[in-house]
Amino acid sequence: MATETVAVAYECGYTMPMIAQHLGLHPSTVSRRLSRHRAAQIKT
Repeated sequence: MATETVAVAYECGYTMPMIAQHLGLHPSTVSRRLSRHRAAQIKT
């Protein structure tokens, strides 16, 4: 669920640093979650 939320925010135009700051995460965590979301979309 959190991975999907990050992906939706990114697709709506929020930057990775903005998402990270809002969620209290490191930007690399946001990047990893986006990568996982993209990989999951390809598999299905």
